[in-house]
Amino acid sequence: MTIDEIYHCIQDSNIGRCLIEQNLINEVLKSEFD
Repeated sequence: MTIDEIYHCIQDSNIGRCLIEQNLINEVLKSEFD
């Protein structure tokens, strides 16, 4: 997750949900490249 993505999440004022979604995306990407 880049600084820009984190900043965008803060701007959306829903950082908890955003971080969870980002984590899920990262998990999917990791499993695809295993």
